[in-house]
Amino acid sequence: MAKGIAPYVDKGEQLGLSRSGWAWDARLADFHNDGKLEALQAVGFSRGMVTRWPGLHEVAMGNDELLSKARVWHKLQPGDDLCGHLHNSFYVRAADGRFYDVSHEMGIDDSHLSRGIAIADVDGDGRLDYALGNQWEDSLFLRNASPNPGAFLGLRVRHANRSPVIDATAVVMLLDGRRMTAESDGGSGHSGKRSPDIHFGFGKIGMEQMVGVEVKWRGGGSCSVLVQTRLAHGNARRRTGQTG
Repeated sequence: MAKGIAPYVDKGEQLGLSRSGWAWDARLADFHNDGKLEALQAVGFSRGMVTRWPGLHEVAMGNDELLSKARVWHKLQPGDDLCGHLHNSFYVRAADGRFYDVSHEMGIDDSHLSRGIAIADVDGDGRLDYALGNQWEDSLFLRNASPNPGAFLGLRVRHANRSPVIDATAVVMLLDGRRMTAESDGGSGHSGKRSPDIHFGFGKIGMEQMVGVEVKWRGGGSCSVLVQTRLAHGNARRRTGQTG
């Protein structure tokens, strides 16, 4: 990064994540507490009966000198459609390393014009739920009822006045050598939100295992704690730390 080169490689096609449609917000979270992140995307633009995507695509892929000339752009009118009949993707990573959209199998592949995704453990059962903010239609709440979730750890990091620490970073060290990192960002991306609580899914780990947790936040504050996973399978205790 110091040399002016972004250390990122586009592997969307290789991972199966490059063809969802006209996407807005995106989220990575562990909804089954198996230690693997699922990928969600909010997709769709405007709904109609006459698709204008091919023509718009040609303009976007054409000569850069044309983009500033309004007369070469299509005049969109009522009834025109731009990716208006897509469904929001719910990608799960398989053993082969690729992500697969399982929204149809989950029964959540209805067509929506979505913009933002909000994630939180709404009912406190240790399984993350999420809501979809839709354009020109009601928003949706999807409660997570996945069977047999793995162990999890939920951290509520608060200031002394009990307000959430939005910029905290937590690192968890497991006995099997795994090192996991998560942040309380409050929501990033396009129109999305995220609970300030920090959530880790561990999969099937031994009961009574001690887990090392290090939490840091902006301004130089930090703390280290040991958390016991005794009730972490489906009904974990939430630990609360304060910044002082």
